[in-house]
Amino acid sequence: MNFKVHYTPRQITTKRPFYGTGWPVRNPSGTCLVERSEYRRQKYAWIACTQLGPPYKPADQKRIVREWCEFFDGDSPLRELALRSRVAPQLFEAVCCHQQLTRLHVKWGPVKDLTPLRKLQQLEGLSLGTTSVEDISPVADLPALTMLQLVNLKHVRDLGPLAAAARLQFLEVEGYWQGPQKTHLLNLEFARELHDLRALSIGYVIVEDLDVTPLLGLTRLEYLDLPSVSQRDRDRLIEALPALRHGSVVHSDGG
Repeated sequence: MNFKVHYTPRQITTKRPFYGTGWPVRNPSGTCLVERSEYRRQKYAWIACTQLGPPYKPADQKRIVREWCEFFDGDSPLRELALRSRVAPQLFEAVCCHQQLTRLHVKWGPVKDLTPLRKLQQLEGLSLGTTSVEDISPVADLPALTMLQLVNLKHVRDLGPLAAAARLQFLEVEGYWQGPQKTHLLNLEFARELHDLRALSIGYVIVEDLDVTPLLGLTRLEYLDLPSVSQRDRDRLIEALPALRHGSVVHSDGG
């Protein structure tokens, strides 16, 4: 799938611009790399270098992660990277040394500190899956960031720091629908100053104060998915947002 079709800065060409946790990183080869030796200087790569079963032994696992960490400490043509297996802090910190990355997807892992992200000043797209993150403020320090996906961040209730991420155009906040513990957000106040937003999707999340007033000034918004909103709030949003055409606020089926 060519994700560029759905994330062009000029127009949204589909009713549903979000396609799950892999969206920031293209994968023309359709495969995941395990060993550092499998990398062929491509611009796009999906890597699954942990959680390895037979024929890999524990010693192989340590060696493979070490070799990838050494790789990320250097330079390469790699621009878009998806980490598709468990990501330990050591691997995450190494990846953030690859400062030319423009898109990064972290599927899951015990990552708690996002401070290393500040090194990725060219990053345009970021997807964070299930982690132990409690503070997302480093995300707002990425000057090129236009696409952000936050999935199942159970320890983050306040997205206030995102108010400083002024260039965001696509933002998805997603809970884990199968998990017993729901993702909570305090409110939607974080979005008030995100005037470049063209798509906002909030799903499987409990918003404790679902006051939609902070969204009424987002006049570029074309796509909006929210948890259940009243008909009154739906009418307010449709009246205030002239570009809004897609999402559950416009179409009750979410289309």
